Amino acid sequence: ERPELTALSLPEAALGDDGARQLAEAMSTCPAERASPLRTLDLSHNSMGALGFQPLLQAVGKVCPALRELNLGFNCLAESGAALLSQQLAQGAHGGLPALD
Repeated sequence: ERPELTALSLPEAALGDDGARQLAEAMSTCPAERASPLRTLDLSHNSMGALGFQPLLQAVGKVCPALRELNLGFNCLAESGAALLSQQLAQGAHGGLPALD
C-alpha cells in the first residue's frame, strides 16, 4: 500500500500566481475516481492573486473532498477569489471547511 499525502504545507514558498496555476494543473491530473486524501493545505504568504487562486480553488474543489483546513492567509485573494471560495463553501465543498484562514 502506498502512503497517502494528507497535509501539504508550503508557506512562504514564493509560489505566486504561476506556482498556484502549476499546482492546480498537477492536482487536476488526479483520476476522478481516486479523490485526494489531502486534509490540510497551507499556502500562506505566497504572493498569490486572483489569477492563481481561481484555478487553484477550482482544482481543490474537484479533487480534495477530504480537505478540512485551508490556509491562504497573507495573499491577495481579491474579490473574485473570495467570491469563488464563498461559492464553493455555499455548495458544501469540503464539508464547509472547519478551518479557513
